[in-house]
Amino acid sequence: MRCTPPSRPRGSVRAARPGPLPFLLLALAACATPPPPDAPASPPFALPAAERAAGFEVLFDGGGLDAFRGHRSDVVPPGWQVAAGAIYFDGRRFAPDLLTRERYASFELVLEWRAAPDANSGILFHVTEDHRDTWESGPEFQILDDESDPLHRTGANYALHPPALEAAPAGGDGWNEARIVVRGPRVEHWHNGTRVVVYELGSADWEARVARSKFDWMPDYGRAAEGHVALQAHGSPVWFRNVRIRRLAP
Repeated sequence: MRCTPPSRPRGSVRAARPGPLPFLLLALAACATPPPPDAPASPPFALPAAERAAGFEVLFDGGGLDAFRGHRSDVVPPGWQVAAGAIYFDGRRFAPDLLTRERYASFELVLEWRAAPDANSGILFHVTEDHRDTWESGPEFQILDDESDPLHRTGANYALHPPALEAAPAGGDGWNEARIVVRGPRVEHWHNGTRVVVYELGSADWEARVARSKFDWMPDYGRAAEGHVALQAHGSPVWFRNVRIRRLAP
């Protein structure tokens, strides 16, 4: 986190400026991050027998973050932690995204997520580390406390493909299920059990949409045949749990 202390008020009257202790307290308050909500811990995740037989492996079961590290880093960045059986990002600014240590080409990823009000986050794939930001290479499954722009709604292929249906509501406990299926160039986004987006990387339609978007100046966007899965740090508290993945034949 890059936390800049609050600036001292301008003026020529010395007494109007905060003294060292109040100023320090202000700085610490500015650096504070919101704690996880007071919620019961999720039980340890056990891979269902059918998923185990299908070849899924667990990346996060409520325990440690051994399967993850920071973008362009070998350690888990500040801001990311395990809280109440979930991967929790506390919403601090300028934190790196969280990456899988492994890279994947064709795969099926399933996880559950929950977000704070007005949150903005996402799940990216085929991420390389050739650029400062993950979104310069990896397409994104949008996570958002939904807005009117269809290209930014939950489940969208961010800024390119809107979800075909309105996002299904979360369960009573606020958790949603995201599923991303990649087979070669074909990609599917599933939200709460419903397929909401289908697209083909590198197709004429894909190229036309990229050319009309902010990704037009990013030559590596969506081009990698394999890469890391990234959980996005976007200045909003967000939680992920029960993360599992299986490799698929293209």
